[in-house]
Amino acid sequence: MARKGLTDIMDQFTRNTDTRLRTDIFVVNNGKGKDVLNINSPFNQFSAIVAVDQDRYCRLGDTALRDVLLDVGRDGIRPSMPMIEISPINDQEKHKIFDVRSVAIFNKQLQMVGEVSGRESLELFWVKGVLKSQFVTEETEQGSISLYESNLKKSIRTEFEGNKLKAHVKLEGTGRVLENNTDIDLSVSAERIRLERKLNEIKAKKVEATIKELQLQFGQDVFGFGEEVHREHPYYWKEIRNKWDQIFPILEVSVDVKLKIQSIGDIGKRIPGIGERK
Repeated sequence: MARKGLTDIMDQFTRNTDTRLRTDIFVVNNGKGKDVLNINSPFNQFSAIVAVDQDRYCRLGDTALRDVLLDVGRDGIRPSMPMIEISPINDQEKHKIFDVRSVAIFNKQLQMVGEVSGRESLELFWVKGVLKSQFVTEETEQGSISLYESNLKKSIRTEFEGNKLKAHVKLEGTGRVLENNTDIDLSVSAERIRLERKLNEIKAKKVEATIKELQLQFGQDVFGFGEEVHREHPYYWKEIRNKWDQIFPILEVSVDVKLKIQSIGDIGKRIPGIGERK
């Protein structure tokens, strides 16, 4: 139904005065909606509540019916919804466990055109301005480091260079170190700042790659770049609003990440001998 289009079925919800616009909305993968409602989850007798709780824990947008309707009514953004995966990993999970770990992407006609999962789905919602916190592990040349990132924010600026439209994304936030598997002493300011810069460079490249991948693969502006063009260049937007689906895939986007490590824990350098074998 999602791939065929949701326009007709959505009409009844928008006309019904009893509809709660804060109702969470999902796409079910590898099954039907009623299959999820019939799952006997060990976490709650109502599987719909489990889906909502998982969505908020995974931070995949916390998408409500209102958010989808707002996106449908605007020309500079395309809708997206979290996806419920009901394929069990083993026989013990059958009819009991499901996951919310992907995001469905829709076009202007409310037809599902694809999905993204994992890191790319979180980056999508950070650029969109929905993601507020996340747990991440980044690999560096000196080892891995795990962070809890919070106070996540985004700002988008658009400009013209000649006749070429460009978008500049700035992502900000604060980080708390959960695990440091490098020999970097984070209590030393110069070392911590150097690590911040490296992590921000890595993250910026990953987000740029995600944006480019979604541009080429689906061509749907689920990030809302068109809305920023509308706000900053209203007269130009009148000329291109009906051609945005053709312009977005070739939009040049740059990303700058400014994530500041505010807490490193009780020790700066990891305990000597951890991970070493005699």
